Amino acid sequence: MALITSLVPLISVFMSVPLLGKKISMLSIAGGVISLAGLAFMLGQGDLAFFMHQTVAQGDILMVIAAFVYATYCVLLKRWKMQLSSWMLIYTQGVFAVIMLFPLLLTSETILPTPASWPLIAYAGLLASLVAPLCWVKAIDVIGADNSAMFMNLLPVIAVALAAALLGETITQFHVIGGLMVISGVILSQVKIKRRKVATNAVEQSLTIDK
Repeated sequence: MALITSLVPLISVFMSVPLLGKKISMLSIAGGVISLAGLAFMLGQGDLAFFMHQTVAQGDILMVIAAFVYATYCVLLKRWKMQLSSWMLIYTQGVFAVIMLFPLLLTSETILPTPASWPLIAYAGLLASLVAPLCWVKAIDVIGADNSAMFMNLLPVIAVALAAALLGETITQFHVIGGLMVISGVILSQVKIKRRKVATNAVEQSLTIDK
C-alpha cells in the first residue's frame, strides 16, 4: 500500500502537464525516481525489486485506482480553483464523508465506541480529518499539486521514526538508507521552486530599473 501510494507524486507531476500546462523539470523527475527507489528499498528491506516477486491482488488494483483518483484530485484543486475558503472545502469534504459512512454505521453491530477508542476518535476527527487536510489544501494553493504531492513520500519515513520513538521498534540500516533517499528526492524536487523564485525576482528588478 505504501509503495503504490508513493506513485501519487509522480502521477501528479505528469498529470500537471496536460491539466495545468506545467513543464516537467529534470529535477522533479529525478527527485521522484530517487524518492520512489528509497521507498522500495525500505519496504523491500534492502531489495529494490522485491515488488516484482509479489503477485497482483485485487487490493493492489484498488490501490492503483485510488492513487490515480487522488492525484487527479490534487491537480484539479489547482486547475479549477473554486471560490470557496479552505475551511469551506474541509467542511464540504466532512459532510460528504459522513453521508458515505452513515450506511456503514447503521449496518454495524457495534455502534457505541468503547472508552479506550475515544482518544483515537478524537485524533482522527480533529487532527487527521481537520488539521491535516487544511494544511494540505493550503500547501496545494501555495506550491502547487505536483510539489505538495511529493511530500507524501515522507509518510513512511515519519512512520518509522514515530514507531522507533513511541513503540520502541528497531531502526535498521535499510530504514536509514531508504529514508535518506526519500528525503533527498523530496528536497531535489523542490530545488526548482527556489530557482524559479530567484529568476522571477531578477526579472521584476530589471523591469523596475527599466521603468
